[in-house]
Amino acid sequence: MSFSTFNSLNPVQMSHNSMQVSPRSDASKVWLPVEIVENIIYLLWRSSNLSSNEIIEVFCTLQLVSHTWRQVFMRLAWRDVYIPSPGFAEYYMRHLDSEVQDELCRSITFRVEPSLGHRTPDPWTDEEDAQPISHIIFQAESFNYLPNLRRVTIEYVEVHEPDFCLDGMLISMPKEVTHLEVKDTSIFKPTPTTMEIPMDIQLTNITKLSIMGISGPQVGILAKLCPNLEELDIEGLIEGYSDWSFGRSRTDLGADITIRTIYFLFTWAEDFKGTPGAEKRIVWHSGVTNTNDPDYKRIKALCDENKVNLILVTS
Repeated sequence: MSFSTFNSLNPVQMSHNSMQVSPRSDASKVWLPVEIVENIIYLLWRSSNLSSNEIIEVFCTLQLVSHTWRQVFMRLAWRDVYIPSPGFAEYYMRHLDSEVQDELCRSITFRVEPSLGHRTPDPWTDEEDAQPISHIIFQAESFNYLPNLRRVTIEYVEVHEPDFCLDGMLISMPKEVTHLEVKDTSIFKPTPTTMEIPMDIQLTNITKLSIMGISGPQVGILAKLCPNLEELDIEGLIEGYSDWSFGRSRTDLGADITIRTIYFLFTWAEDFKGTPGAEKRIVWHSGVTNTNDPDYKRIKALCDENKVNLILVTS
């Protein structure tokens, strides 16, 4: 099931047309407790290992299992929303004025991923494709949709412009959102040290910023946009153009990047330094298991100097 197919069809129609379900007698059905059904669906829908195409497949097929599965799944899908393609974004926008969907939504994840088997960022190829993302955020802010929205995530997968769609999303960020997450899970590609983001943006309601797979200077730029930031969650940081060598795995780049990133953060985003009465913390997904590790000690000393708590996550 391709992105182009999804762009041209209503996903509800797709769910009914994509497979034929043979009628079965009640005696042949296997009933599971609702709690188990909820756990199964939750684990599947929230899996970080699904591609965009697989997310679409899950959305279209889980509704066909039974009425119970459909009810449980749709409640979860409207609570933790995934937008894997421009067509899916347009579909979701048609439901923004629904009070039920509005009340349920707690998080939205926009995934920008190329079509399987291609290395170009199709179907997210130009600003037209970015518009549905900006429109969802703009409508949520302008018309007071999604009153319970708290987390917004944008995830890039093998996209050449890591700030693609980001500026339009940040400009219209709803005031209800307190957690912003920016992830780049690409394996081999250079990342620029700057972002084309207007620096006069002030995301005053963002108290938590989660960053994965982007460069140190970009972390500082994003943190500077959030003057009331309390927690910075960092994982898998990479070098910028000046230090990058093609084909080098992101996981091989070492803790020096995190040290330079935190130093850059404290010199670039003055607001993040600890102040009396305001706890600031950095959560570092390092893989380091020994607090006597020299890299950990260097980062800990830098955080202590700036009155910021360092929390180590080893898993």
